[in-house]
Parts: sequence; C-alpha cells; structure tokens
Amino acid sequence: ALREVTTLGGSYNILSSPLLYAGLDLAIVWNPLQSFVWDSASGTATPSTVQAVLEPRVGARFGAVSPSVGYIAPLGGRLGGADDGGVRLNVSAFF
Repeated sequence: ALREVTTLGGSYNILSSPLLYAGLDLAIVWNPLQSFVWDSASGTATPSTVQAVLEPRVGARFGAVSPSVGYIAPLGGRLGGADDGGVRLNVSAFF
C-alpha cells in the first residue's frame, strides 16, 4: 500500500483567554496503487485514486491540552457526491 496525503490548514483565535479558535483544513489524498481489482464490465468508470476533503473545526486550549471537533466533508474522489461525512474528535497534548 502506498498513500500520499497533503494537508493545508489554518486557524484563527476567536478569544485569547481562554484560547478558543476556529480552523479550516483541506486534505488531498492520493492512492497511486489500487487495493482491489476493478471489473469495469458493468460499464461504470474506474474509481478515482484522488480524494479531496474539507474540514472546518473549532477548538480550545487549556494549558497543555487542546481538544477540538471538526466535520469531515468529502469534496471529490471516491466519496465525493455520496453525501458521506463525519465528525472528528481530537485531543492534542503539548509538552
């Protein structure tokens, strides 16, 4: 398996004390090798090897701990147009 993920993101501090922020991430995922054999006898197109995902998020920072929540929204690729998405819960620790 081989996968390349490129992410571009930014955030804006809404409040400084306590630190609350909003952010937006864009990820491009490229899978150059298909992990399955695709039979196109049914006339459908081969699935794309590229996936684009947009994730708006909000979070806070409490000392060394930073929880955040984001919504993952596929823009294109295998999940594009399928109305699939999900919530990402994250907790980071800084030391």
